[in-house]
Amino acid sequence: MDASRLASPIDHPLLQPAYSDAQVVQLCREAQQWRFAAVCVFPAAVARVNALLDGSGVAVCTVGGFPFGATYGMVKAHEAREAIA
Repeated sequence: MDASRLASPIDHPLLQPAYSDAQVVQLCREAQQWRFAAVCVFPAAVARVNALLDGSGVAVCTVGGFPFGATYGMVKAHEAREAIA
């Protein structure tokens, strides 16, 4: 099986607490190279990832209330609105 076909339904994440811009750039390059379905990052990195992946066909994914989801629903809704904006 072709590796990009295998990767196509998979999200490629960078969800460690500390990360660098170079790691974000590398993540996006890998996602484009292997044609992952999406790149998944913290909300603060969404704008950067969106710019790097623009027109590539790779989706941008983020998390809310990560990692435990133990926040109020209104906080998660706010995180979602901010990520979309």
